[in-house]
Amino acid sequence: MLRSTHYLHFPKFVYNGRVDMKQWRDTEKVADCYQLDWDGKEDRAQKRFIDLAGVENNGNVQFVPDFPEEYNEWLTGLQFVISRAYMEEIRRNAQKCLEEWNIQRPFDTICREMCLRPAIQYAYTSFYLTADCTYDESGQFFYRGPRKALITHMLAYKFWVYQTGIGVVKYNAELERLSKLVSWKKVDSEERDEIEKFLSAVEDHSERIRALGESVANQGRG
Repeated sequence: MLRSTHYLHFPKFVYNGRVDMKQWRDTEKVADCYQLDWDGKEDRAQKRFIDLAGVENNGNVQFVPDFPEEYNEWLTGLQFVISRAYMEEIRRNAQKCLEEWNIQRPFDTICREMCLRPAIQYAYTSFYLTADCTYDESGQFFYRGPRKALITHMLAYKFWVYQTGIGVVKYNAELERLSKLVSWKKVDSEERDEIEKFLSAVEDHSERIRALGESVANQGRG
């Protein structure tokens, strides 16, 4: 269920310089801004697909990107104002995830799945802290828009796709939390619409990934 397919690859922080934060204008505080570079993770995913399929994208078996296309540009364009304390904790959780994920556990499958839960939570926590630092350039403040509740789950979903079986990606990204926000009416109408649209896009995306896996398997058998 929670099988590791290969070494996990976290996106890298790229320093974008300093930006204005309205609450710090009259202080000596500085706002260091970063973006996430997903290229390494995406390149690994595509290389693995090519290795498994045995071919480049040739029209027969088309590679499916690791995130719903309608959201990918928005997500990868996000900026984050991250303090040193936040950055240290983000990186500590990411490192703990890698350490836990790569421990060899030669015993019962169900027990291995249980033992991987800390790694999954470390990854989620790392992305939660990152999402909490999302920057809104127009407001010169931390992002508080209608997609705020989505960001952690988006980052986690994009991270896990092609790094573990597609059947557990939604579990690892804790998308059930978003469903509960809607069903429990914990969000306003605009936020609810954004959540429902994203969950629908994820369902479609997951099905495309599953179909890709079947196509690759069938090609291998052929």
